[in-house]
Amino acid sequence: RRQILTLFAMIGSMKTIDFAFRTALVRPLTPSFAAASLRSADPEIPIDMALAHRQHEKYVSALRSVLGLSVVSLPALPDYPDSVFVEDSAVVLGARCLLTRPGAASRRGEVPPMATAMERHAPGLTLIRPGPGDGDAFLDGGDVLRTSRHVFVGVSSRTNAAGVDMLRRASPLPVHAVSFGGAALHLKSVATMCGPSSVVYADTDAGRAARKAMTNVEGGLQWYPVSEERAANCIYANGAIIYPAGIKGEDEAIYTEMLEKVVGLRAAVQVDTGEMAKSDGALTCCSILLP
Repeated sequence: RRQILTLFAMIGSMKTIDFAFRTALVRPLTPSFAAASLRSADPEIPIDMALAHRQHEKYVSALRSVLGLSVVSLPALPDYPDSVFVEDSAVVLGARCLLTRPGAASRRGEVPPMATAMERHAPGLTLIRPGPGDGDAFLDGGDVLRTSRHVFVGVSSRTNAAGVDMLRRASPLPVHAVSFGGAALHLKSVATMCGPSSVVYADTDAGRAARKAMTNVEGGLQWYPVSEERAANCIYANGAIIYPAGIKGEDEAIYTEMLEKVVGLRAAVQVDTGEMAKSDGALTCCSILLP
């Protein structure tokens, strides 16, 4: 009996962070996005900038109308073509914010303006900067997937073991490295939260590897498989989801199923960011959510 009581006491004392958010930080597209943003796909595929701007506007609108967020649009950074993907420059965990060291050297200049933005728009957060010993670390926010109790960090072409350690020192929750392989750019390219304890993941080698690694740590998660990686990236906040438009019918059916099964989920709405996806941008890439 004493062991059972001790277990309950340990569970009750575990730190948790919920999925209630007030504000989203976004940054507009730069004129150089189409010509100079980093692309793992065929760089010859044209990006329609007029359409990309319209899609970004609708994305921002969905953050407000579907997820119930107040949106702060940060100043454009003309010298940084990828700066619309704000997620990679900072990781917010509860009352703490770690400024990252992006894996692409060309993007590291995006971090100081993000520090300024956090100081202005989130003064209540404890801002943590990489230290002198973090010179070999690199970390993209797109590799950081948080449940309510744990933080999972993908080891990828943009995040290394030293980057995981850097986040571990800053995080109020336990941090676990996830090796998932494949061609996916980030961990959140193959898995994202779709409820307080639910994860949507790509039923691919990379997605299944991520699921296995996470399940070994946190066994109580509910998993929803989708057939293609782009369908596995959604934003869950304040009891609602936005997910990619144009996905396969079988994957859209999974999101309909979530509405029936995920406790407290009140809405799931499609948003099209297809032009930004041509530069490896997913829904989560384009905003940072603040409590």
